[in-house]
Amino acid sequence: MSFPEALRAALDERGMSASDLARKVWGNETNRHNAARNRQLVSHYLQGTMRPQIGTVTRIARALDKPVDELASAAGRAAPHRPEDKSAAMRVPDNHLRLVAAPEAGKVRLQVNRVIDQRTALKIFDMLSA
Repeated sequence: MSFPEALRAALDERGMSASDLARKVWGNETNRHNAARNRQLVSHYLQGTMRPQIGTVTRIARALDKPVDELASAAGRAAPHRPEDKSAAMRVPDNHLRLVAAPEAGKVRLQVNRVIDQRTALKIFDMLSA
């Protein structure tokens, strides 16, 4: 199922409109321009003319009470991996970390845009090389 189809089905299942979803995802905008832009984004997603980033897919999934994996795979985006053992997870601010779907099934491209010390970089490189 494509992302527009999955999104339309989820909206229909909950009896929501594109405007309802935009308000639930981005909040009630007092600025009319921003509110219209958010509704238009949802409209583009429904038409298939734009694909949302994984952060937006996550917010949409939460607003629709859907599993992120379900909508992310329909959007061709990789859902963020959330390890059960929080102590094993590296704490990187969301705005510095991005997971992008790779051409190979079951693979993702990890992009980290952050200045870190050399020792940490080498540890990450070792983990990824294993």
